Amino acid sequence: MLDVGCGTGRQALNVAEIIGPAGQLTGIDPSSYRIELARKSLTEISPAMPIFW
Repeated sequence: MLDVGCGTGRQALNVAEIIGPAGQLTGIDPSSYRIELARKSLTEISPAMPIFW
């Protein structure tokens, strides 16, 4: 899945749970601050699929 304008990644992570471990998530956002927040959110969960911000 490609999430353009992912912001903090909250919605992308919700969709990633639905897709499951067979998928892959890539999120992009013009705000480096929001990307950092998205990366920090990954440390709080353990996703079943590869996620790239």
